[in-house]
Amino acid sequence: MLENLLNIRLVHSKNALNPETKNFRDFKNYLSKFNKDQSIGMFCTGGIRCEKASNYLNNKGFKNIYMLKGGILNYLNKTDPKKSKWNGECFVFDKRVTIKKNLEIGNYTVCGGCRMPLHIKLTKSKKV
Repeated sequence: MLENLLNIRLVHSKNALNPETKNFRDFKNYLSKFNKDQSIGMFCTGGIRCEKASNYLNNKGFKNIYMLKGGILNYLNKTDPKKSKWNGECFVFDKRVTIKKNLEIGNYTVCGGCRMPLHIKLTKSKKV
């Protein structure tokens, strides 16, 4: 499975492959690992990036493309947290930064310097 195309990967679903791409240009190179007849499933936060990626894959001749309809947010919204196969937290594009599988606000904030997700534990001062 391709994970979170063009999204920050904090965690992922069990058995998902993480392309570890920083942008869509990197994703194109990642595709060279796959046979065009191989089944590819993918998911992203809200489903929009997967729609774009699946169109790209179709145009490149990939035949068996599957997406998580409505993205991870839709999945988490409709799935009992006890039955969910999602592990960890999902990056969201708003002030919550991440959410947990029960849709509660996660444990990340945004670093003021680099604008990347930062675990809240790393924001606490330690006595020296």
